[in-house]
Amino acid sequence: MTILKTFLYIRAVALLSIAILATQPLHAQSHEEDKYFSSEQEAYYDSLHHPSLEPASREEILSFRLPHIHIKELRSFTPFKDIYSMSPEQKQELKEFYEAQQVPNMVQNGILPQEGTSGVSKLHIIKKGSLNGGQAILFTDDRFDESREGIWVALYDESKQWKCYYTGLAQGKPLFLKWDSRLPLLKDSGRLQIEAAFLREFYSPKHFFPIHDAVKDGVTVEIDLKAIIADTDGDGLSDVTEAKLGLDPSLRDTDRDGIIDSLDPNPRFNLPRTDFSVIYQALLSDTYIPPTNGYSRVPYMANYKMLLIEPKATRLIVSDSRHVQSITLSDERVIILTDKAYKQHRATYPSTLKQYYLSPLFKVDGMPDTYRLRVSFGLGGTEYLIRKGRGGWEYKMLSTWIE
Repeated sequence: MTILKTFLYIRAVALLSIAILATQPLHAQSHEEDKYFSSEQEAYYDSLHHPSLEPASREEILSFRLPHIHIKELRSFTPFKDIYSMSPEQKQELKEFYEAQQVPNMVQNGILPQEGTSGVSKLHIIKKGSLNGGQAILFTDDRFDESREGIWVALYDESKQWKCYYTGLAQGKPLFLKWDSRLPLLKDSGRLQIEAAFLREFYSPKHFFPIHDAVKDGVTVEIDLKAIIADTDGDGLSDVTEAKLGLDPSLRDTDRDGIIDSLDPNPRFNLPRTDFSVIYQALLSDTYIPPTNGYSRVPYMANYKMLLIEPKATRLIVSDSRHVQSITLSDERVIILTDKAYKQHRATYPSTLKQYYLSPLFKVDGMPDTYRLRVSFGLGGTEYLIRKGRGGWEYKMLSTWIE
């Protein structure tokens, strides 16, 4: 078993242990949930069509393209091994991470060892290259992709500074870029090149991890550096980034609310807030404190018009509800897609942003101004009861779960 598989296995066992322990409170709260039955909720979940676990077809995998990516076949190439294959440098960094004397320092600093002054963690580097004084680092990051799948390029330019640019690609979805590619990373001053393979994911109840099939090996991926740097509308987000976020690369202000896209906490929608918008926002807020006993008042939530600092994350929410589409957060950018837009987006980008899952508000049968609501992100979630009391809207937890 590789070092990375060992690490993932240990993490999976830990999460499974937590999940087993977490089932206890759920049973204790079952009677509480039964008191607040919602036929709306039952009908909604019965109507959902769960996505098929069937893998994408070979034709779908091989048709993947992005405008700034050029793919060519190779006659002689480095064979694909497996998706967990790590470079010698990555293995060494992971080994050092688990050495007792290294862990406290890394945890304290919150970072892994970096490559020079680039700010790029050595553990996440795919490949490095240099040409005529220029330097490039191809690495993975989780800013716009879940599970640190997003592929980025760090460039050391004439200004003697490192700058990072998003490529729009995600490692293994479906192109797997090879750390042991024999091609020099910098083909010329305007293009990167690296060997790759088209992969397809399979899911099986017999395997904890997904299985990967090399649909086509022996291709080279060329990345147009001018295209990934371009910011046509000058809003501070590259054209490639805006395309991934569902924004208009030709408009500085996609939703026309007077705030440029890079500073807008909700750059796709400009809608007036409702009481329900405030409830959703409160449950996602960084100041949110779970109620421990009984009901808690929904706190006042500011209507954030502009991001005053670099957002700590960019999150995806899929919803057709105007109550959801009008929320804003203080420290995170939310990209809200309708269900139709999301399906179209996934056809181009197999890897998605880290996601918040927000259910509709379901009326509780026989109780006026009383609703059930589910919020989920990461590996768990919470179901709430929302009601309008004498002093305003209030909420309490019905159940929590870990997936």
